[in-house]
Amino acid sequence: MHAALAMAGTDAAGIGWVLPDAGWTAAGEQVQRAALDRVFGPAGARPAVAGAERATGVLGPAHPLAHVVLALHGLATGRLLADDGETVREEPLPVSRVLVLACGARGQVCAVVLEGAGS
Repeated sequence: MHAALAMAGTDAAGIGWVLPDAGWTAAGEQVQRAALDRVFGPAGARPAVAGAERATGVLGPAHPLAHVVLALHGLATGRLLADDGETVREEPLPVSRVLVLACGARGQVCAVVLEGAGS
């Protein structure tokens, strides 16, 4: 994640939305959550972290691709999905950058920062 932020010329404060990969295992979910905490700080201090799982379920290997499409839609419309544990709703995207994560079955991780055309 640090490398993706550096390549995009930003830091954690420059991200408006984080789309984590679906947790394949409890251990993988825990590691991803810990990595987000290290990069963005405690849950209350970081950008919106919400993916498509509540709306679509886990999509297997296609999950990161669905998140890229969702991120591009959010950048085009200036909106993000927010998950409060009860519902999923749209909110304004505060910063026109989205971090998308993809985790492999053997511990591989890919992180990319997508930016809006006006950024």
